[in-house]
Amino acid sequence: MMEHYPSNVVGVVEKVWVDTASRVGRARVRFGRSARAEEIYADVLDGIRSNVSVGYQVYNAKLAQESKDKLSTYRNKDGEPMEMSLVAVPGDM
Repeated sequence: MMEHYPSNVVGVVEKVWVDTASRVGRARVRFGRSARAEEIYADVLDGIRSNVSVGYQVYNAKLAQESKDKLSTYRNKDGEPMEMSLVAVPGDM
């Protein structure tokens, strides 16, 4: 999806995994053949669109670091990805 809009689907996620060596989430995606999807895919290849946001259901979060001055940090120990979107500004920068 583009910018979390369900009406703006430009492709599908075919596979999701965590690269254990780098501890980074990875995904294999397939873009559609519409003019809009081809335009977005070209921008991805050119490095114009590179930010991704992932929405997921949290099943088992554990407190990793408690803070009285700032927000505490939780780690998701179990979850399920629900959607992935190309975005202009990612939530975690």
